[in-house]
Amino acid sequence: MYYEEGVFTKKSKFKRDMKIKLSRNEVKSYEDPSYLNPTPPAYFSIIAGLFIILILSSFVDITRKGYLQKEDIIINNVTVQKATDPSIDYDQMYQLISSYLDRFERPFTLIEFGASQGYVSLRSAYDFPNSVCVISLALHRHQVVFEEHLYSICEENNACENLILLAEPLSLDKIYHLADCEHFDIAFLPHIIEDYQNQWKSYLEAICRLTSAVIISIPKEGSFPHYSKYKRDLLGFLKSRQAVEIGQNSNGEVSLFILHANPEYLKRKSWVLPEMGEKSHRIISNFETKWLMKKESDMNGQKQMTNWEPGINLITFKMLRGIYPEKEKLKKELKRLQSIFHTDWMINNMIIQGNSLILIDHDDPRRDRNPKIHCSDERLKKHCELIDLDHPEEIKKRLLIGLE
Repeated sequence: MYYEEGVFTKKSKFKRDMKIKLSRNEVKSYEDPSYLNPTPPAYFSIIAGLFIILILSSFVDITRKGYLQKEDIIINNVTVQKATDPSIDYDQMYQLISSYLDRFERPFTLIEFGASQGYVSLRSAYDFPNSVCVISLALHRHQVVFEEHLYSICEENNACENLILLAEPLSLDKIYHLADCEHFDIAFLPHIIEDYQNQWKSYLEAICRLTSAVIISIPKEGSFPHYSKYKRDLLGFLKSRQAVEIGQNSNGEVSLFILHANPEYLKRKSWVLPEMGEKSHRIISNFETKWLMKKESDMNGQKQMTNWEPGINLITFKMLRGIYPEKEKLKKELKRLQSIFHTDWMINNMIIQGNSLILIDHDDPRRDRNPKIHCSDERLKKHCELIDLDHPEEIKKRLLIGLE
C-alpha cells in the first residue's frame, strides 16, 4: 500500500500517484495518528481527536439508532469509524478485490448491490479515479434510514468525483430491466445470502446478465435461520459454474469468490424504450478495451463501433432514483454541456460518471453530421426540469412526450 496526504491507494496506471510506501497489510486511519509521526506531540493528538469528532458528527450514524454498522466507514479515503463487528478486516478484504481490479488497463464501471456503508465502492472510487462506482441500496424494510445514511457518507466524501448512489431498491424485475440497457464490468455482492436468502440463486442469475464478473462475499457464519443451508447451496452453485475463490481474510471470517459472466447484447437502447427485436447492440469487452458495436436495420448494413464510456445513462440514473450526485451538480453539468455541438443533444445520449456528465454518440451515421447543433435554452430548461423530478413514472411520461 501507499499513502499520501491521508489517501490510501496502490500503484496502478489508473490510480493516483503516491510517494511513501507502507507494508501491504498496514492499515491507517484517523484513529491512529501515528502514521504522520511515531511520537506525535500532544497538540497533534488533540487536533486529530477534534477532527474525528467533526467528521463523525457530519454523517448519519445508524448505530445511534440501534442498527448494525456492518462495514468500516470511509470519509475521503480514510477510515473514520470501524464496523460494529471488529472480526472482519475490511482493508484486507478490499486488497483481495483490488487485485482483480488491477487487471483492468482501462476505466471500468463497478456496481455494488445491497451496500451497507459502501466500503468497497468508495475504496475503488479513490484508487481508480478514471473509473465509476455505483452504489445501490439493499431491499430493506428500514429503507429511509439507510438511504439517508449512505447519502450522508457519499456527501462527506467530497474528494471523490466518480461515485453514484441509486436509492431505488433493485428488485429482481428491476435487475433484469437494468441488464437490458446497461452493462457493468464488475458487480460486488457483499451480503448475497442475507439480502436475498432463499432467492439468492434467482438474484445471482439476474445479476450475471448485466456484468462481466460478479465478486461475492460469503461470511463464515450467519445470524439468521437456514444460513448454513443457503451457504452450502451457494458454494455448490459456484463450484458448478467454475467460480474461483480469490481468497479469505486472515482469520477466515470472509471468503471471496469471482464468477465470470459474459452477456453479449443489450436489449434496450434506454430504460424507457421497448426491447429491440434484433440483436443489434453487441458488447465487446476485455481488460484492455470495451466497445459497443451497433448494426441496426435502418443503418443500411453499416456497423458502428463506439468506445464504451464508464458510467451509466442519465435516464437510468433518474429511473432508479439516483440521489448522488445531487440535482444542482447535474444541472450545472447540463449547462456546461449546452455549448457542445452534437447531432442529437438529448438525455439519452448522456452518461453520468459521478460529478460529471458526458455526451456520447457524436457520429451516429443515421444523422446529418454537418452541421451539428448545440442545445437551445428551451431544451436546456426542459432537461433541468426533468432533473428536478423524483418519481420514475413521472420521469418516464415526460421522456416519452419529448424534451425537444
